[in-house]
Amino acid sequence: VEVLREWADLNVDTVQKDDAPEFIQKVVRPVNAQRGYDLPVSVFVGREDGTWEHGTATYEKRGVAASVPVWNPDNCIQCNQCAYVCPHATIRPFVLDEKEQKGLGEEVALLKTQGKQFEGTAFRIQVDVLDCLG
Repeated sequence: VEVLREWADLNVDTVQKDDAPEFIQKVVRPVNAQRGYDLPVSVFVGREDGTWEHGTATYEKRGVAASVPVWNPDNCIQCNQCAYVCPHATIRPFVLDEKEQKGLGEEVALLKTQGKQFEGTAFRIQVDVLDCLG
């Protein structure tokens, strides 16, 4: 693979702060990197029953899907069945009020939400690409 010479001298404008909790840094990341056998038993003290902290998926954005579903608003009847059957909950329905719609680019497809209780809102399906497993 040919790499341009300029890539060797790239300036890093920002450094991303790693504010992940200790459990994520010392347990979750090594396990996800297939280095779980290298962990000392001491990191599991207090977790002998196999308990796991909640909210770890926030730090586990893998982006590994070979194909990701694309919402087609022309075929959508706002039934949310696609979100219901998605095994990893990455297909997500959104109802946006007028304030939430401001700032969205024209390329963001929205539908007028069905139902009297949703007057003045818009509907959209959004796929979380980083969490999707295909």
